[in-house]
Amino acid sequence: VRVGDEVTILTRPEHLHIEPNNTGKDSANALQIPATVTDSLYLGSVMHVDVDCQGVMLKASISAKATSNLAAGDAVTVHIPIEHCRVLPS
Repeated sequence: VRVGDEVTILTRPEHLHIEPNNTGKDSANALQIPATVTDSLYLGSVMHVDVDCQGVMLKASISAKATSNLAAGDAVTVHIPIEHCRVLPS
């Protein structure tokens, strides 16, 4: 893969971190993508959260303790740690 090539990034749902936009967290070691929550499901210790990242749908599986209740329409930032990204040519 060369600079400028189109790529596909793969990661597992449990490696996504979702933060409300007002937290001010920043990370040099993660991709950060603005998103909107489209659905969330509380499952005890885990929440499954669907987000729309500028037309790309992602599914996250996050610790229910690590986040406040997320609801459809909430503006969030999705953090994807670079160590959990796999890059493939598109």
